[in-house]
This record gives sequence, C-alpha cells and structure tokens, in this order.
Amino acid sequence: MSRRALPIVVLAAGAVFCAVILATQWRVTTDLGAFLPPPESPAERFLVESLGNQRGAQLLLVGLAGDSPEALAAASNSLRDRLASRDDIAWVANGAQAAEQTAGDDTLLFDYRYLLSDRLTAKTWHADALREAFAERLQDLTSPVGLLAEDVLRADPTLESLALAERLQPVGGAQSHLGVWFDGARDTALLVLATTASGLDAAAQAQVIAAVQKAAADAGTNAVIGGPGAFAARVRADTRRDATRLSLLGSAMILALLLLVYRAPTAVLLGALPLAAAVLAGMAAIALCFSTVHGITLAFGVTLLGVALDYPIHWLSRSQGDTRAAARAIWPSLRIGLLSTCVAYAALFAAGVQGLAQLAVMTIAGLLAAASVTRWVLPSLLQHRAPQLALPVWLGRFATWPAPAVLRLLPLAVLMLAAALLASRGSAIWQSDIAASSPVSAELLAQDRRLRSALGVPEARLLNVYAGQTQQAALEAAEAAGATPLLPSVATQQARQQALPAANALRAAVDAAVEPLPLSAAFFEPFVAGVQQSRQAAPLTPDAIAGTALGQAMQSQLLPWGAGWALVKPAADASDATDQIDLKQVSQGLIARYRGHVLVAMAIAVGLIAGLLWLLAGRALVWRCLLPVAAAVIGTAGIHVLAEQALSLFHLVSLILVGGLSLDYAVFFAREAGEAAPRTLHAVLVCAASTLCVFGVLATASIPVLAAIGQTVAIGVVLGAVFGFLSARPPGKLAP
Repeated sequence: MSRRALPIVVLAAGAVFCAVILATQWRVTTDLGAFLPPPESPAERFLVESLGNQRGAQLLLVGLAGDSPEALAAASNSLRDRLASRDDIAWVANGAQAAEQTAGDDTLLFDYRYLLSDRLTAKTWHADALREAFAERLQDLTSPVGLLAEDVLRADPTLESLALAERLQPVGGAQSHLGVWFDGARDTALLVLATTASGLDAAAQAQVIAAVQKAAADAGTNAVIGGPGAFAARVRADTRRDATRLSLLGSAMILALLLLVYRAPTAVLLGALPLAAAVLAGMAAIALCFSTVHGITLAFGVTLLGVALDYPIHWLSRSQGDTRAAARAIWPSLRIGLLSTCVAYAALFAAGVQGLAQLAVMTIAGLLAAASVTRWVLPSLLQHRAPQLALPVWLGRFATWPAPAVLRLLPLAVLMLAAALLASRGSAIWQSDIAASSPVSAELLAQDRRLRSALGVPEARLLNVYAGQTQQAALEAAEAAGATPLLPSVATQQARQQALPAANALRAAVDAAVEPLPLSAAFFEPFVAGVQQSRQAAPLTPDAIAGTALGQAMQSQLLPWGAGWALVKPAADASDATDQIDLKQVSQGLIARYRGHVLVAMAIAVGLIAGLLWLLAGRALVWRCLLPVAAAVIGTAGIHVLAEQALSLFHLVSLILVGGLSLDYAVFFAREAGEAAPRTLHAVLVCAASTLCVFGVLATASIPVLAAIGQTVAIGVVLGAVFGFLSARPPGKLAP
C-alpha cells in the first residue's frame, strides 16, 4: 500500500467503525438530571430523580373551543373515549361522573371505601344521617338523568366510592356543566390527560399532542394545549426549525466565504472532511463510553466542534502547491492548540456532572479526529490541487506591524476592567432562575396559566414534606400534621374499622332511616354487608395497591427521602414549617452548585493549559497565549453584564467555546511569525469570519437559548482574534 493511500484507508476504516458503533449502541436521552450535579439533600434528590416524571410533569391540559356548550360537551366526551384507548396515554379525564370508573363491586376503591374515606364520623351511622342519604339516593333512582347504577346506590348510599374517585381526579377547581368540565365563561370545555412518557420527552409528547389536535379537529373543535409536555414539544419544534434554518444559512455563508477566499471548489469541499470526521468520531466516542447520550450534549457538542473547522482553514491558507509541506508547517502550532484544548475539556471531568463528561469526551475525540484528518488525509487527497493564494499587500504589512505599547497592553487593560466589573456586581451577574431563561414563548405560558386557572391545577412550587423512617411512619407523620393522604396509614385504617358499627346496630339504624321513605330496609342490605366486609378486611398498604389508579397516585406522593420515606404534597402557600420546601430555591441551589463545578473545572483547565504551554513552547508563550484568551472570555462576560444580561449556564458553556477558539488564534499568532505571519493572519481572519457566519446568524434566533449562544460566541470570537493579534505584536511606537 502506498504511503499516500494509507491515511485514506485508515479514514475509511475509522468511518465504518464509527458507523457500526452508532448503529448498534446509539441511544439518546432527555433526562435533565444528567446535566445537574449529584444531589446532596433529599430535596435535591427529589428534584433531580423525578424531573419530568412527576405526575404533574406528565399532565397535558386541553381546552376545546369554537362551538356551543352542548357541542363542546359532546366533543369532550368523544375526545376522552378516543384518547383513552391509546397506549401512550395513561388516563384522560374530562369531569364525567367519576363513579363510572369505580362502579364495580370488584374495584379497589369500592371494596375499601369505608377504610379509605376521611368523611366518616360517628354521626354517619345515625338514623337521621342515613335517612338523609337514603332520600338523596331515592331522588337519584327516580331522576331521568341518573348516572349511578342501582347496585351502586344500594351498596354505597353515602357515595364514599364517588368521593374517593373525585379525590383521585387530577384537578379540583374546574366547574362542571353538562356533565363535563368547563371554564367560567362556559365557552371552553376542559380535559386533563397523563402521558406514559416523561414530560420532558419532547418527541413522545409531540406525538400525543398531534393525536389530541387531530381528534379535536375530527370533532369539529379547536384544541389549545398546555402543560410541561406542551412546552417540551413546542421548544423542540421551534429549536429544530430555528436551528435548521439558521444552520443552513450559516453553512451557505461559510461555503460562499471559503469559495470566495480560496477559489478552489474541490479543496473547499474536501476541507469539510475534518469537521465531518470530528462529528462522527465524537458521537461514536460517547456511544462507546456511555450507555446513553444526552440531547443537550449533541447540541452543544456539535457547536463546540466548530473549532475543528479552523484546522483545514489554516492548512488551506498555508498551502502553496506542496500540501504536505503546508501540513508539516502548521502541525507544531496546531498540535499545541489541539492538546491545550483537549486538556481544557478534560478538566470538565472534575465537575462530576455526567453531561459535561459527555461533552468533554465528544469534543476531545472529535478534535483529535479533525486534526489527524487535516494533518495526514487532506494532503494525500489534494496533493496537487491546493489553492494558490495571492495575499493583498496590506495584509503582509499589517501582519508584521509593530504595535505601540498602549495597544499591546489593551488585552490586559480589558481583562482588568472586566474582572473588576464582574467582581463589583458579585452574585448579581448570575442567572439562577430557570424560569427567567425559559425558551417557552410568553404566549404559550399565558395559555397554560389560563388552562391551569380554569382547571384548578396548582403549580407545585411549594411542597409540604412529611418524613419518617418507614412508609407507614411517613403516612402517620402527615396525618399528625393534619394532612390527608390518599392512602391512610395502617393505624388509621384499623381505627376506622373499629369505629364501623356491627351488623345488628347498623340494621337497626337502617330500619329507622327507611321508615318514612318508600324503600325497604332489605333494599340497603348490600350496604350493611359492605360495612361488615370492611370490618374484617386487611388494611391496605402501598405494596398492595401497586399498579392501580390509587397506587399510581400514591407513587407520586410517597417517595424515598434520605434514609427513609416522605409524603410530599403541594402546599397552598408558604409557611414557617420546617417540613416545607421551595422547589425554586432548591433548583437555584442546584444551578449555583453546577455553576461552581463548571468554574472550578475552568480554573483547573487554565492551570493545566499553562503547564502544557510551558512544557511545549516555553514560559514566554504562556503569557502571550493565555492573556488574550482570558481577556476574550472575561471581556465577553463583562459586555453581557454591561448590557444588563445575567449570565446563565448557556453563557458559561459558550464561553468555553470562546476560550477554545481564542486559544487557537493566540497560539498561531504567537508561533507563526516572520515569513509565515501574513498567511497566519489570513487564516485567523478566515477562521474568525467563518465562525461569525454561524454564530452571528445564530444570534438572531427567536429562541433565547440559541440567541444567547450566538451572541456570546460572536462577541468572543472578535475579541479573541483582536487580542491574540495584539499580544503577538513586536513593540513599536505610535506614528507622529
């Protein structure tokens, strides 16, 4: 095999290997817990482990409008029946009589109604109270619109099973009209459904939402949808639309720029090989090292790999017929920049966050692949087809321009001023409120609030926590504090059993109760039998109700908590109780610690890079390379703060990319002096321009997250290129 063909064969074999890995081991997840630090308290563990899988996060709120109340009620029932048969919907409710779902004698709620109900008192069994209940059931029996079966009325005249079913309903404040839920104006019928997928699984939520909208359209109504799943689906669609449109526009601009600069279509197209190799190798490395890859890792990872595009640009600018000589010439500087960048990303492992570790693996593997392709493959493919560049005269003069001291010290001055500004603002420079940086549109948030208000669905920010060493201890703690669990503790159930009347006493009360009514005592014999059955039944435990509707509801409330268990319920308002947690404060604490992990990792990276530069290029290069990088990163952060933009996690990750790009510029400026200086300046200008094409366009995105990334990198690239150039200038004087 020829020396020229070997790199090409190795590249092809590597591409096949990566493709096989991706085909067999690729699995994407959207669990946001992967991008959060390990929880340090039970409250943080609750937030991280249940993120997106809590009952409230899996709810979709639906409003049907555009027709008369009668038509909307019919459409609501039709929609409920149609959606209930789908495997990706756990349940759907529209306010129709809850007893329809619990009317069988074999259902759990019905069989255990007298142990689970919290409405029963000693007066419940008196003849006067029973007479009142019997009279109401008589009206139900004779009503032409009666919805309850006769056997239910005979066995449960106090309607304990119906009350229990209503407690299991996901909402409690909606108004009922024509048998279904409506808003106050009665122009919107309301439904609630729970998906089987996580509320953060945007793809699954989008499928359910599409099914809801189609069913509503078939029923002749318009559907408005809210809830976390609706947010996830909308953000996914908007992000994909913006990212696709802007990426295509940015890519077209880069292609036009490179063709304009190098005027060699073949060289430009093949120059994309390092970037393609970087993406493929980075994705395969994640698949090999982790069981799943996070979607955010892919989004940020591909963005960070934009550094790989700079490698072939340096090579193209340096190539003058002899492509191998050009690759050898840039390799020392490229290698230093490559190793420094890889060391920087390796420091992300110190953060102890899986998502950042994935980001590091993808970036390191991708950059190594891109550098290898640039060094060995491109010269073999374009041995005699390299562009012949004629640099403008001004570029050669500017590349060797001796800058006056006042300009050479500009990066240091900017670094000091920006650092002082950030220090003076303190913690105010950071954005710790997740809601403030939400990519969800104001329109969708307002729509969700209207649906929540109409349905009475709380936004569970405040939670009351009743903890104990065991599940029963947690239930008892809740009861002692006045809370009412859906599943009472065993002790409470046993106490209720003891309070149930014996058969003879209850029959006597029934006889007295029916005396003035056109009913016989025998009619309510199933009622007496049900009470006696409850007196002998074994109390229910969480394990006994697993898989039932009650069990699913309890699963979202009775949770592992530290070394024990806790009953967690939404709180109506804040209190001074020590058992209440504020999820907003918990999330802010998590974000602050996450930010601390990233900042520590960045500090470690700076130290490692300084040591590596010292070893590879000497002490002088450390100062000349790290100063412009630090000035670009800190200066970019300072510009955001001056513009009254608090720095979010997205800004931090973007600043890492700014540091990587600035380091590449600084290394080439510092090392490629003399005759190579004009072509180095040419390459860096093209690198910066191509990066601005992508991130300048991204800065115009309608989604705040994408816009923040684009703005940060666009500003940082300009500062990094300018400061890197100035730091490498020889001393000079201002012209008179």
